Amino acid sequence: LEADATFEEIRDIAARHPTDRQLRSTLAKAIANRIATHCDQGRTREAQHLHRSLCALAEVPNSQPDTIHHRAIGSFNLAAHLAQTGASGKAIELYFDLASFTDTRRPSADLQDVLADAGFALITLFGDREMLAAAETIYMDLRQRAAASILMRQKTMLAAFNLMTDFCRDGAIGKARHIYDDILAASAQETTNSEMALLHARDVYTRRNEGVSIWVVEARHIAASSPSEKGPLYEPAESKVYRHPTFFDIPDEVGAM
Repeated sequence: LEADATFEEIRDIAARHPTDRQLRSTLAKAIANRIATHCDQGRTREAQHLHRSLCALAEVPNSQPDTIHHRAIGSFNLAAHLAQTGASGKAIELYFDLASFTDTRRPSADLQDVLADAGFALITLFGDREMLAAAETIYMDLRQRAAASILMRQKTMLAAFNLMTDFCRDGAIGKARHIYDDILAASAQETTNSEMALLHARDVYTRRNEGVSIWVVEARHIAASSPSEKGPLYEPAESKVYRHPTFFDIPDEVGAM
């Protein structure tokens, strides 16, 4: 109730001073926070209503960058909520609305970052719900934007790892291979970065919280045998039949082991 009263007070003050850019920015932040609250509580219709107000607020000429940022955050939160509740079509529509909004604004690393986070979140959510066609739609857009910045390329690679594992799990090996090729191409443009390697490993191997610690080692530091060497490498084991349990006779009184 106190949060409701505070929100209404901010909205009333902003309505009385429509030309005040700072008040407009404060109201945009309050609306974005309110959208997140509605999403957390499952009030989709209320969140969508507020999102329309937030979009209109961001279209007012000479809005501060913070207003634009809060509008993008509101779209991100609502799109993620829609994806999580199975409304894939509306989530995709909202993502592309955010992408269009980002494209029509002055180039901004901040907006690009929000869009990349939104794309990554939707791909992950769709993948977890086995809605791979929806995830692929978002990925194809992110893939085209990857050259915009290093940050966008890194987020796209993280999304690609998730989608690749989802395709493998679904048996779509051909599509997984295409995404793997994208990852290799993008990796060739990156300098060695241990932090990014850990993030990639986390999102591929512990995406459902299975892990405790991750070790990442560059392939050139790993000593490995070749499959073609299997014969001579493992041949000595052939003469050590005592390593097999069938070599030993089990007394009848022992029973099943």
